[in-house]
Formats: sequence, structure tokens, C-alpha cells
Amino acid sequence: MVYSQRWHNYTTLRVYFMTFLSAMNTKARQKFAKSLGKKIREVRLERGYSLKHFEAKQYSIDRHALSKIELGKTVPSVYTLYKIAAVLQVPLGNLLPNSD
Repeated sequence: MVYSQRWHNYTTLRVYFMTFLSAMNTKARQKFAKSLGKKIREVRLERGYSLKHFEAKQYSIDRHALSKIELGKTVPSVYTLYKIAAVLQVPLGNLLPNSD
């Protein structure tokens, strides 16, 4: 039961996130990417983790990809956000930027 609920939540979030991003114009998407990256970097630094820490963990997030995310050059997939949240040991919602 827990697994199917978790999968349902992931699928629902993925569809919502993709719809949310596709509805944004380029400027809004860039602003979102920068805010998201800034938030991820803040949490990572609060935890005292380096970019290399992510490659060493079981989730194997490439430090170059994470750097691009933190700089706001790319928006990660929901799956990658889940992996980042798992390494940082925070709920996924803690990584999302606050609404302005």
C-alpha cells in the first residue's frame, strides 16, 4: 500500500511539475530555475555537503549536473529532485522555492 501510494504521489507530482513548467514563458522558467537552484544550494551548504558528496552517495548525482542546477542553467526532472532531496535528507517540498 505504501509503495503504490508513493508511486501515485510521484506520478502526480511529475505530471503537475511538467504541466507547471510547460505553462511558463522563457523568462519565468529562467527565474524559477534560478530560485530552485539557489534553494538547493542553500540547503546543501547548510548540511555542509560538497558537490562531490552527491557523487559519493548511492544516488550518484553528477556534480557537474548539480552545479548547472544550482546556477539556474537547467531545471532538473522530478526524479532528480527526489534524488537530491534524498541525499540532503529533506522533504522534496523544502527544495522548492517560495512563491513570490
